[in-house]
Amino acid sequence: MAPDPVVAAAINALGATLLAHLTAPDLPPPFVSPASVASALALLAAGASGESAVELEAVLGGGVDGVAALAGAALSSSAPRATVDAANGVWAALGLQFSDEYLAAVSSLGAVARALTGAAEVNAWVSAATRGRVRSILPDAVAARAAVVLVNALYFKADWEAAFDARASGPLAFSRGRGRPPVSAHAMRRVFKRVHCACTPALTAVRLPYAGGEFEAVVALPADARAAPTTLLPALLALDACNGWEIPPSGVAVTLPRFSVEAGADLKSALAAAGVRAPFARGADLAPMLAGAAPPPVTDVLHKVCIDVDEKGTEAAAATAIATTRAILSFPEPFTADRPFFFGVRHVASGLYLFAGGVDAPVEWKEEGRAGGARGGNPAPAPGGLAPPGATEARCGSIG
Repeated sequence: MAPDPVVAAAINALGATLLAHLTAPDLPPPFVSPASVASALALLAAGASGESAVELEAVLGGGVDGVAALAGAALSSSAPRATVDAANGVWAALGLQFSDEYLAAVSSLGAVARALTGAAEVNAWVSAATRGRVRSILPDAVAARAAVVLVNALYFKADWEAAFDARASGPLAFSRGRGRPPVSAHAMRRVFKRVHCACTPALTAVRLPYAGGEFEAVVALPADARAAPTTLLPALLALDACNGWEIPPSGVAVTLPRFSVEAGADLKSALAAAGVRAPFARGADLAPMLAGAAPPPVTDVLHKVCIDVDEKGTEAAAATAIATTRAILSFPEPFTADRPFFFGVRHVASGLYLFAGGVDAPVEWKEEGRAGGARGGNPAPAPGGLAPPGATEARCGSIG
C-alpha cells in the first residue's frame, strides 16, 4: 500500500496542534515527534470502536493501514550515512490477553505483544530501540496500575549532506527571549550552494539536506522576534502545499547554533485539543483490544523527545507510551464547607423549606473534647424530645 499524502498532512496538522497547545510564554519551547505520537495512536486505534475509533481515524487521516504505509516509507532509510528505526510494542497486564483481531491489526505496524511485568521491561525496550537516547518513558506508578501499555520508539541519526566545517565555527550572540540575557552560542557556519529557502511576512526558512537526500532539516525564524517559533509549523506546511520554496542562485550562508534538547510531556490535554477525547472518557469503546474484557479508558499519554545537532549531523529519538489503568477507582466527590455556607431544612415531598439561611460562625473545635454535650454545651433535651424551659431563649435569645 503506497503512503497516502492525506495521512502525512493529518499527522503534521496534529503536530502543529500539539505544539500550539504545549507552548507557553513562561516555559521552554516544546518539542514533539508527530511520527511517534501518530504511531502510538495507531496502536490505540487498532483496538478502538465507536466514537473513539472515529476521533482517532480523523486525527490520523485514516486507519491503521494508512499509518503503517506511511511509516514503512518514511521511518526507514537506505542512505549509507542515515539510520532511521521505528519500533512498536504492546503490553498487557498479567491475566489479560490481547484479542486475535487486535494482534492481526497491529502486525502491520510490526508490533509485538508481551506480558506487562513492570516499568523496567518497557523502559529497557525503549532504551534499546532508541540506542540509549530515551532511557525511560513509563514511570513505575503508571506501570503498577496499567492494564495495557502501547509504545512507539523512534530513532534517527544522519550526517549532513555537506558537513559544517568545524574550523569555521565560532561564537554567536544568541537572544534567548522570555526576558533572559543573551548568551554566546557555539555557532556552525557554512555557505550552501544549492538549498531551498523561503522568505514570507511570517518567517524566513531554509532546508538543509541530510546524506542520501531522503531527509532534510527545516530551520525557520519568525519574522516577529517576539513570536514563539513553535507556532511556525502551519506556515511551513502552507509553503510545502503551494511550492513556495526557491533555490537562490548565489547560495545561502547559514549560521546555525549547535544545540541539544530534551523535552517531555503528558499529551492528554493536547490531544483533547486536537479532537481526541472519547478514548479518555468512561465507555471509551476499546473492547476490540482485549479478549474477554474491555480495557478501561486511557489515563496517560507520555511523550519524550531528545535531539542533538552539531557540525556532523543530527541524532534524535522519541518515545510515546499510552496506558490504561486496570480499574477506575471511584473516589467520593469532595464537599467541604470551609467558608460561609447556606443551610436549610426542607420537606422532601413538597419541597417546602422550613428554615433557610446562612452560616459564617461555626462552633470552634476544642482539643479537650466535646465537654458540655453534643451540641456545644446546650442543655440536654427533656423526656419526650422537648427542650427544657428556657432552652430556646437561651440558645436563640429573646425574640420579642
